[in-house]
Amino acid sequence: MQFFANTAWTADYITGLKTLETQSTKSISQLHDFRKLVFNYLKYYHSNSEFLSKHSSDLQNGEILKTTSDESPNYNKCIELFNNEMSIESNILLQLASAIDKFILDGITKYLKHHEPKIKKEITRLEEIYDQYIESSTKLKKLKNKYFDQLRLKEFAETQGHKIQEPQIQRHDEEIDYSDEESYADDEVEEIKTQKQNIEFKFPLHIGTTTFENEEELQQIIAQLITKTPTTKRKIPLPGYKADIFASGSLCEVLTKIRIKGLKPSRSNFEKFGQSLVDLKLITPTSIFQKKFKSEGVWFEWSDLADFVAENLPNSLDLPSTPIKTPSSSRSSDSTPHKVTSPSNKIMSDISETSTKFSAMFNSMKSTILKTNHDEVISTTLEDYNHLLLEVQELKYFLEMGYIELSKYLEKFEKMTIQIIYTNSARLSEIISNFHHEQIKQIDDFTKEMMSLNKQENHEHDFELKLNSLNSGLYFALTNENQLPQNLTNQFNIFNDIPLQLLNYQINEEDDQDILSIASVPVLLYNLIQTIETEKSDLKSLWLQPLNFQTAWTIKQEVTQLLANYIPNELDQLTSASDLQESFINEVIDFLQKKKSEEVVHFLKSWLLEIKDSVIPFIVFDSILKIYKDESQSTSDLIKILSSIPRSNLASLLCILEHISDVFKLGKFLEYGLSDELNEKLNEDEKLLEQVSEELNSMESIGSLPFLHLIMRPSTTKNSTGFKPPIHEYNSMLKDLLKLDTRKKLFNVLIEQETKYRQKKEAEKKAGIPTKKIHLPPPPSSSHISSPPSEKLQIKVTQDNEPQESDLATPLKPHPQNQELKTPRPLSADTFTLRPFKTRSTPVPSPQGSPKHQHKEFEQELSHRPRSSSNLGPKMDIKFEEPN
Repeated sequence: MQFFANTAWTADYITGLKTLETQSTKSISQLHDFRKLVFNYLKYYHSNSEFLSKHSSDLQNGEILKTTSDESPNYNKCIELFNNEMSIESNILLQLASAIDKFILDGITKYLKHHEPKIKKEITRLEEIYDQYIESSTKLKKLKNKYFDQLRLKEFAETQGHKIQEPQIQRHDEEIDYSDEESYADDEVEEIKTQKQNIEFKFPLHIGTTTFENEEELQQIIAQLITKTPTTKRKIPLPGYKADIFASGSLCEVLTKIRIKGLKPSRSNFEKFGQSLVDLKLITPTSIFQKKFKSEGVWFEWSDLADFVAENLPNSLDLPSTPIKTPSSSRSSDSTPHKVTSPSNKIMSDISETSTKFSAMFNSMKSTILKTNHDEVISTTLEDYNHLLLEVQELKYFLEMGYIELSKYLEKFEKMTIQIIYTNSARLSEIISNFHHEQIKQIDDFTKEMMSLNKQENHEHDFELKLNSLNSGLYFALTNENQLPQNLTNQFNIFNDIPLQLLNYQINEEDDQDILSIASVPVLLYNLIQTIETEKSDLKSLWLQPLNFQTAWTIKQEVTQLLANYIPNELDQLTSASDLQESFINEVIDFLQKKKSEEVVHFLKSWLLEIKDSVIPFIVFDSILKIYKDESQSTSDLIKILSSIPRSNLASLLCILEHISDVFKLGKFLEYGLSDELNEKLNEDEKLLEQVSEELNSMESIGSLPFLHLIMRPSTTKNSTGFKPPIHEYNSMLKDLLKLDTRKKLFNVLIEQETKYRQKKEAEKKAGIPTKKIHLPPPPSSSHISSPPSEKLQIKVTQDNEPQESDLATPLKPHPQNQELKTPRPLSADTFTLRPFKTRSTPVPSPQGSPKHQHKEFEQELSHRPRSSSNLGPKMDIKFEEPN
């Protein structure tokens, strides 16, 4: 078996010692790399643990769970599961990092802290012993040479005194030539070798945080530092020390200016750089007690080694291959002297060049040398030699014993290092494997729990919750363009409010036997429903299907183009507004009668959505909705509120409800539209009413709208940003509206209102009070087209304080035989003339910009007026026709 300690010996000792140092450094480096690997694993798992812990805390304390807890409990549960999973995995990762630190990293760190400084200290101690051994050996050789020199000098002195030559000593001199020049030259050679060993740098050389790749870089930087660092003279010269010294702060300033590669300008880096110069013996502290380099307050001097490195480092590491010339040999070859670059070689070169002077000096000192007490010197030298020889042998013993002990120690260290790396690698993999098994088990449990939540009912439930959380979504038709007439010349707008539409009784006003239940229904609405009912198609499916925006837009475009291009005959333009509207509506009805029932139904839906106000005005929307939100309310409250809306709106509502009841086979009135005797046909079923209400108000299809939204809408101003329909209340309300009892009561209210209105009209007619509006004929033009109604004067003379709805809503036809204005008494043409108001180009929206309507009795007004020429006529209610 080969031992580690037996393989590291070398003849010069130092090579084997360097080999042991290199091997130990490599093993220590391997341990550091392995420790770094383990630490990176620890850092990875610890960082992941912190990351998961932070995000788990953010989820717990953040807004995600708060915002979703009410909207989606299942989604909230998913987030909580992930939050718990992250928290558990964070704890597992933290435990894994703790296990790696406790069982692996801590042992490697302690092992390195114990052995690394010990190995380096022992190697440094042996290197110092070796240096002392070499130095002592060199001194021992010098003492040996000195001993023989003194013997020769003693013999020389005796020869000069007695003129006797000693053959034995001469023979000794012949065997060993100990001339002065040769001994001095040998000393210089030994000094050069010693200096070479002392300045042997290993490149790349690390000085502080800087790395020098070769000798040239080191020489260049040291030369710059010596040149640029300011020095000062010592106040008190000391033997053995240089006279020029410099402050550490000055050196730091120079380091800042020359910008050495890899040296960042900081106090810490400068102190590390200076300490490396001290350790390399390139600078020497001025105080023997100063061992550390500080950036200020410390004085240093450049060493001889630094001067030598700055001048000749690249060439000085190799000794000259030719022998160094002694003075005697130089005399024979003065023409080609050998140049030595070290300081000692320079001295020898100077001596060799001045051999004559040296010989003269040697001869002059010969007398002094001859006077030396040679016996005493020989005795002292011999004593020093013997003592130093024992020291050299002792140093050799210490070196060999230390070498053996170090090699044994390193052998154990190498074995333990290999064992540590393999053992801890296996332990690390085992810990990580156990962690992954535990992690996979935890993930399996987590996955099973998440799969239990991944169900279709949860998907639908969460989607429904999201729909319920939306504040908008129900379709409202933009009515900006519907505020403008489709026929600008005749100011006809098909999307006017229900009361402003042409009503049935207005085209049959001379017929006293008109049917009151449909008298106030708009002509367009009534005829559209009649057109739909004449078709033999599945009207139920047409009303239940979503609004087809493409079909509705197409029909609307065609109707708009038809109205824009339609030119009524001159008779309709000159008679009354009702005849003019009737001609336009007849064109639209004739056009729609040629279309399919599906297209007419979509146009009717679009028309109901786009009229300026819904059939049930928005002003009563909140009151009606409140009834169905308050369970204590009854159907009578709904009838009471609907009784307050205008007659035309109530008649339109009943017309639409009768049509829907007929389509869906609910209870209906058999004589509706033919007579006011409403004989009902009972076919009411509570479940059927609920089913029909839910089907009509269903929003399960894209584009579908609740039926109640077609006939009753809230204010668009208050709900411009979105409206969420209360479907439950809508279903209850539509169910009540479709009941026969409710419709019958509303019919009775409508017929009562219509009867009162006609009685009032009859009373006015018998009293001779004109109630009709007279249109002044437009000025003749080449086109024979009347000016817009907004430019026509409407004059009405009345003595009634209360304006009539029909009078304010739609102008009536003038009597065909009397186009003049009837007044309670004749007017004088000299005292009263009709003159129009002067209008501005842009009407003022303020109420002050419009004529005031005064509703006082004519006779009372005359009784309070002073008689004057300007007030001979009756009080006139004169206004412009309201723009549609």
